[in-house]
Amino acid sequence: MATVTFEGTTRIFPNSTRPAVDRLDLVIGDGEFLVLVGPSGCGKTTSLRMLAGLEEVDPSPTTASPSAARSSRSPATSSLGPAAQARW
Repeated sequence: MATVTFEGTTRIFPNSTRPAVDRLDLVIGDGEFLVLVGPSGCGKTTSLRMLAGLEEVDPSPTTASPSAARSSRSPATSSLGPAAQARW
């Protein structure tokens, strides 16, 4: 397993002036379980997609990619990824 660290991580989509994720600081320790909760459009899915390697992390002087957890595996073979929430 691995510890995942986001330090000042940002994601701005092409043709957008507003970041989808703006300066995210987050540490997920080995063996920890994480749930992201927030309103629609706040960056939860984008953050999880960056963690799984499905979204690029925009370069900046303080950005750290969660590459330790992803290693060199493609998203299709990674053990990390988002789980969909059932709507009742």
